[in-house]
Amino acid sequence: MRKTLLERVLSISESRDVEEAVKLQKELSRHITLNDKFSELKLIAGVDLAYDKEQCFCAVVVIDAESMKVVETVFSQMKITFPYIPGLLFYREFPPFISAYKKLKVNPDLLIFDGQGLSHQRMMGIATMAGIILGKPTIGCAKSHLYGEYQMPEDRKFSASELKVKNNVVGYVFRSKENVKPIFISTGYRVSPESALEIAKKFITHYKLPLPTHLAHQACEKFKKERI
Repeated sequence: MRKTLLERVLSISESRDVEEAVKLQKELSRHITLNDKFSELKLIAGVDLAYDKEQCFCAVVVIDAESMKVVETVFSQMKITFPYIPGLLFYREFPPFISAYKKLKVNPDLLIFDGQGLSHQRMMGIATMAGIILGKPTIGCAKSHLYGEYQMPEDRKFSASELKVKNNVVGYVFRSKENVKPIFISTGYRVSPESALEIAKKFITHYKLPLPTHLAHQACEKFKKERI
């Protein structure tokens, strides 16, 4: 984890400095990669966040890639300080995420965020920025389209179409089940678009979302209900 960068992000979030927030995203663009830079993927973490008024809740669920069993689950709850600004949601969501992540006793090899990766106005969604800060391979798995050009994939399971930003394929619009809306899989950090799609496919079970993010979503909603 890059400590200085982490401190800067948390300072921007706390101070609500929009100009500095955009500046940092532009600076970090030099770290963007569309290539695989990982070895074994044994432990996979799913990340989901939920809101209630000014409170944000986060769940991180780590599963064993082979058995698909849950290894560890951690939570956090935090008051949001950064304003809602499209393209800068990272600064609202990263503080509760990192608060939960630091509680993990295991060390995940890859994280799948319920959110965007390179499919973002400045190619800096939460999966990408968090990946850079943690130095971890990450994937964005969003339920809705934020940014990028694509054609709708066929209405059959595992059909996919390219998702492009600035004429680069950054991910895929992926039909995880028939007769349901597709999900938007994009490179976060150190994972190629093709590998991001294959990893997402591997963890599609009975649910629309890959299992780690599905479990994180369930856990986060349950945690939120218990706390409000």
